[in-house]
Amino acid sequence: MKKLWAAFALAAALVTTVSGCTIVDEPAPAPMSPPEATAPPLVTDYPTATGTVDTKLVITLLQGNSLGVSTRELNCVGTQAVVPTTIVDADAACALIAGSDKLFSKEPVPTDSKKCTDTGNQVVADVFGESKGKHIRVSFQRNNLCNTKVWDAVSPLIGLG
Repeated sequence: MKKLWAAFALAAALVTTVSGCTIVDEPAPAPMSPPEATAPPLVTDYPTATGTVDTKLVITLLQGNSLGVSTRELNCVGTQAVVPTTIVDADAACALIAGSDKLFSKEPVPTDSKKCTDTGNQVVADVFGESKGKHIRVSFQRNNLCNTKVWDAVSPLIGLG
């Protein structure tokens, strides 16, 4: 019986050596991580709110087929950004919001072959939260020339895409 067990152990060692396998397991490869967030770092030089925060928005940028996702936050008291805000030029975004009551009422325009030609740019900005006591949920797109013009008009809020 000892000879049989020794032969089996020798055979297992030989098979392991010939096949290139090792007894020690190699570390498993790291799992695929989600796309890197492209949001700018937290901007901390905005003041703490002294009045009532009238705009609290979260802006999520989605760049075609999940190639990139970033989330930013904007908090305003009137035309002034306050913490926590993660938009670089947040004062301009707050001024844009304070100066326009129809800013969030724009609907994306469908792509057609005449006026609103396809740009091939599949970037979407979803904006949600509250502004001036109203619930906000709107999407901006850069998929055609008409929507790109709207995007450019609100770029202080959602970025250049």
